[in-house]
Amino acid sequence: MVGWGMFSKRLAKAAAWAVYLTGMLGLSSCRIHWNDPGPQLAAQNAPQHFQLPQSSTACLSGSMKVIKDYLDGVTVGHTDQELVGVWSCLSNSLQVFTQKVSGAQPGVYKKEELKQFLEKYFLNNTPIPDDLMAGTMQLKCSLLGGTNDVITLSEITKAQGFIQIVSDQSILLRPYMPLTVTHVKTMDQVTLTSAISALNTAGNALAAPLQATGNSYLFSDLIQLLQGYELLAPATTTQIHSFKSQLPVFEAAKTLLLGSQGDRIEGGEWKTFFASAAKWYGIYLRFENLEASESDWTVGPGRVLFVSGLLDVADLLDDSISLQSSSGAVISFDAIDAFVDSFYASVANGVVSMPDGFKNVQAATLKTTMRPMFRRFLGGSDTTSTGRQAAGLGHAALDRARYWIKHWSAGQDYLERLYSHAASETPNATVDSLFSSAALNQYTIEQVMGLKAGTSASQLDAVTLGAISDMRALIGRVRPIYSTQSLDMYFTGYSLNDDRSLYDLSQLNWMYDAARIIVQGYADDPARSQNLTGVTLNEFAGLYEDVKDFLVELNVADPTAVAVAQKRFRESSLFTFNARGSDIGDVDQGAQLLAFMVSGKQQSSRIRASISKKCTLGPLDVFGNPTIEPKCFRSEFDRQFALSFGQMPNLVAYYKNLGVAAQATFMSNLEKATRRSGLSTDWFDTNDVDAMCMLFHYMEAMYERFDENNSQTFDYYSEYQYPDRNSTEIRGAYPVFKQTLVKLSQFTDDRQLKSLFSYILQNGEPPEHTLMGAWNWTVWQHKYDQWDVHADRGRLLQIFGMINQY
Repeated sequence: MVGWGMFSKRLAKAAAWAVYLTGMLGLSSCRIHWNDPGPQLAAQNAPQHFQLPQSSTACLSGSMKVIKDYLDGVTVGHTDQELVGVWSCLSNSLQVFTQKVSGAQPGVYKKEELKQFLEKYFLNNTPIPDDLMAGTMQLKCSLLGGTNDVITLSEITKAQGFIQIVSDQSILLRPYMPLTVTHVKTMDQVTLTSAISALNTAGNALAAPLQATGNSYLFSDLIQLLQGYELLAPATTTQIHSFKSQLPVFEAAKTLLLGSQGDRIEGGEWKTFFASAAKWYGIYLRFENLEASESDWTVGPGRVLFVSGLLDVADLLDDSISLQSSSGAVISFDAIDAFVDSFYASVANGVVSMPDGFKNVQAATLKTTMRPMFRRFLGGSDTTSTGRQAAGLGHAALDRARYWIKHWSAGQDYLERLYSHAASETPNATVDSLFSSAALNQYTIEQVMGLKAGTSASQLDAVTLGAISDMRALIGRVRPIYSTQSLDMYFTGYSLNDDRSLYDLSQLNWMYDAARIIVQGYADDPARSQNLTGVTLNEFAGLYEDVKDFLVELNVADPTAVAVAQKRFRESSLFTFNARGSDIGDVDQGAQLLAFMVSGKQQSSRIRASISKKCTLGPLDVFGNPTIEPKCFRSEFDRQFALSFGQMPNLVAYYKNLGVAAQATFMSNLEKATRRSGLSTDWFDTNDVDAMCMLFHYMEAMYERFDENNSQTFDYYSEYQYPDRNSTEIRGAYPVFKQTLVKLSQFTDDRQLKSLFSYILQNGEPPEHTLMGAWNWTVWQHKYDQWDVHADRGRLLQIFGMINQY
């Protein structure tokens, strides 16, 4: 959509030159002679040389350079008066022309007469290309009215009025020229806002007389005019070809945004067209300025400007939806598909560039993915035609988009204010300091938001108050995940101080909103959707199926992987910090799964990059990364273990303290638990390293959550022999894994399930289906009063491998 704004700039510049050249076509030479009271254009014996009064036309000398310098933003040596003078001179020259030159029919100049006259007396018998003459006359029809074969005195009078409007608006825009990306990136916010306001004013002013004329204009006519001009000025060939090549995607965007035929401006839509083009170009300039002025769009001034721009985009799309007549109150998926097809055609022709990271995404995939994204992510819990059954992008979807944009921004604003307030209340503290959850939540909303005395937080708007309430609940319920300015999770053990950073909460803010959007859009049960309770495995699988192809082509998902949704759902249910082992995946589990995956991927990328420098590389894997020779990989993985997993100090210490043989067993079990090929001679690929890193994340999370005594073992004491030691390590872990144990064994009795749980912790696997296995299981159950299990990380690796088989 912003691309239409960028194209609008090219269209406006081309139109400006076309208007100027139309007026100048027969008037910019001082060598057109004349006889008083004035020759007829078609006279057989017309004098060979006429001359318009030097006092009326001398001012046109150098005017082309003045206009060019104006459009290029060159101000040195130029003044407002000079620019006004150019337009006044052009208008006065038209007046003189009508007084001194007449056609065969009084008050009318035929196209053929004008063409012959200009070729003979202006262009030294150089033929005017038919495209240029036809395009000029067609432009005249749209600007001034009438027909495309004559121009009348009354139309020339209209032209003078239009030139005055152009003159006024060019002065209004002059302080901000050139309105190009390069120049706009240097503007401060005040200047940029003024420039965009002036651009919108100019668009409305120029549209008014065209709206009154009521004539349509085909873009093919503009191309015809420019092609004709190209024959007279070959130096413009590159620019004109660029303009022409962008026209198809522009036409598709016009249909998308204005709900009318894309190949023309209808007579009744000039105001809408100019206003929309100016606003979209203003949005485009605003984001370009933001990119240059703010390094981070998620915090501080960058966030404020970013959110303001997004809300403006939503408002413009609302306007576009209101203009849709053929598709009802939506921008239809058919129109969106047509725009996508045109954009991809332009990419194929080298007209526009595909954004980095999207070059492998196919048009068909993008179109297929957009439907569930709009219907689910922006449909929320609404199961009607304004939500999950929508035929396109509608007002209700934009309202939900605004809600989530504002919710995220309000949560972030609260965090920034909270840390600023906490720093001001704490000696020697800054906004970069760490504060405990209790310390952060001790401040009231009124204090943090700086509300006046006697003003209650209840007076805040509903979205802001809801976002703040969600954030305060998160601070009190969810442990810190990130400690510094990095998306690497840091694990230090159960006794971790819960001091947390602004960065940590800022990341959780967007991750939790992403999880809320998914739950609201994919939970089929209305209550679970509206209350953000969570999604089932089947619903989560539906999400993955909707986006799978898109993720594959983004190169972030493996097309050959199986049961991906089932595995991720199980992992979130068992291994995240707030996992409950339930059949319903809630917002906590979804957001934390995302946090684990982001951190694990970063760690994996660093490990692969480092080891790749030391080892022989093989064929590319499905992600386009080279595979790594296994013997060298294992050696380097062992050698770099402490560096690779520095944010997991307890894991590093455990591995370091193992003997050589135990380390080898540990690594063998790691491969069995993570690699598709198990312990094999296959070369290591991206999936292998990703899975290793994720497993260690889950393992350390379990110790972080359940290893209450920091023994670095997962302890399960008999609640009969050691009632005083029946701590969180049993009370907390068993309920989380209970449902998995039920599915594994079909047991329903708690005593049997706890027996199985402790047996697996002791042995790394469930009882074998053999006579000896049955005997061992029977003995174990009867010794329930003697259980004293201490499972270390090596044992947990075995258990992870076992779980991964189900």
